[in-house]
Amino acid sequence: MAESKPKLLIVEDSPDLRRGLSDGFAKTGEADVVAAAASGEEALDLCLALPAGPPDAVLMDVRLPGAMNGVEAAVALRRELPRLPVVFYS
Repeated sequence: MAESKPKLLIVEDSPDLRRGLSDGFAKTGEADVVAAAASGEEALDLCLALPAGPPDAVLMDVRLPGAMNGVEAAVALRRELPRLPVVFYS
């Protein structure tokens, strides 16, 4: 039986870096980027509304514009999905 690839949500406010991260994961073939968000608020909305269910993990920029920075967005996500792994970078 083939092992399924982890589904990732990328949260990055820079469009170029967001696209680069998505493209990089696609090229490795080791993970599927199922969604990408530019803010913490968008990440929360996307994570809860994905038709195939929540991602397996979130790759989150610590510094995000808007009402929630990356840490605050992760706290909000973990309130809804307590076992969701969040990996931070800055």
